[in-house]
Amino acid sequence: MPVLLVRHGEAVQSHGDDGARYLTFRGRTEARKVALALEQRGLVPTQIVSSPLVRAVQTAEIFAHALGFEGTLTTDPALVPDGEPALALKGIPISAGLTIVVTHEPLVRHMAALLARQPSFAAFRTSGVTMFEGARVTLTLSPETA
Repeated sequence: MPVLLVRHGEAVQSHGDDGARYLTFRGRTEARKVALALEQRGLVPTQIVSSPLVRAVQTAEIFAHALGFEGTLTTDPALVPDGEPALALKGIPISAGLTIVVTHEPLVRHMAALLARQPSFAAFRTSGVTMFEGARVTLTLSPETA
């Protein structure tokens, strides 16, 4: 099952409630740019799961719309920024098709390291994505490379 890890788009600065932070205009624009680059590559998700935090859900919705996803977007509380990587990966639904997972730094980097079977993985830029098929990285995009 291919898994596409996504770091949410750029969000407004926190003023107390981190969970309520929403995407900036730039964050929405960059997420859309990366999602459209995935659409041009013919990627169609069978599942999208997101952190329940507003900025991640908004990013997931942008990806769903751009990729023509008609399923139900689900959230998983294990995908919060300080979540446990192994638990977060264990919660990803098994699917024969592409599963998109939208989350945060540093969790997304730690999940990527586990998927790649490496001790560490480079930090994800906002709206950045990396696709894994097994332990192999098959695609990496950021707003600059999309």
